[in-house]
Amino acid sequence: MREVIAQEQPRSRWYWIGPVCGFAGLAGATHSLAGGRTAMVLFIGFFAVLLTLMLVELFAPVDRRQVIATDERLFVGRWWRVVSIARQDVRAVRGDVPNRPTWSDRVIVEHVGGELTLGRYEQPPAVVIQRLQEWAGVGERPNGPA
Repeated sequence: MREVIAQEQPRSRWYWIGPVCGFAGLAGATHSLAGGRTAMVLFIGFFAVLLTLMLVELFAPVDRRQVIATDERLFVGRWWRVVSIARQDVRAVRGDVPNRPTWSDRVIVEHVGGELTLGRYEQPPAVVIQRLQEWAGVGERPNGPA
């Protein structure tokens, strides 16, 4: 069994503001480059590199971070690595507001090695908490009722 419990929210449309403003700024700076001033040339070069990086990041096929449950392990995708927790090591799953999963902004997974706070996902925290509690067979408190 491999089940995607939660996945990262897609990028907002506001994310396009950076490249759009970048093109406008680059065009304006290039237009004002009349005398070939060194500072202006360096500024335009820096701005062009920054704009290129923004566009590459915007259009690059990036995997969205996910929380995946298998029969034996929970995999939580982070920006720099994937955290793996064995099912039997999970002691509790709760929200950041005790006893109020619908009020919570974050999901906290308590395990043998400590706590893991999950990021924000498309699914509401209350749904993620319930699914993870059912998957692990635990409640909000270690060795407590659901």
